[in-house]
Amino acid sequence: MQWEYAEVPNVGHDEYGLYNTKALPTDSSSIMETLLFDTPYHTVPSIGAIADFYTMNTVVSTNTQVQFVNTSINAVSYLWHFGDGTTSTLQNPTHTYSSVDTFTVQLSAIGSSGCDAWTERRHYIKVNSTIGTPEISTSVLNVNLYPNPTK
Repeated sequence: MQWEYAEVPNVGHDEYGLYNTKALPTDSSSIMETLLFDTPYHTVPSIGAIADFYTMNTVVSTNTQVQFVNTSINAVSYLWHFGDGTTSTLQNPTHTYSSVDTFTVQLSAIGSSGCDAWTERRHYIKVNSTIGTPEISTSVLNVNLYPNPTK
């Protein structure tokens, strides 16, 4: 045990190490042993949650259901933010996006102690329009048709 200061009253030592490691001459244990063995041990009430998820489809059309798969561990409840202003508390929710955009999805996983962990996938879901001509490219006609929808 090393001290980072010059003097501790009633304990013989130099700046870097202890010579007399007992607080009192009558003590049977050194200061370090007392700290080590007489300090109460408290078990950790629970292991913290770890939030994680995925989905098979990250590019979808409007009004298509997206199935989210929750792979979180040590969690007892969940809060999803789908990026379009809607939320869910289901473990494995499905969500339907109604507008064309790219969405950031966030999952909070709450453990039994009440502490939460969260993960966020930025620009995770890209929603394309279901109206319009599919994007095509062909070298035979030397024509490219994009974006979707196109005029």
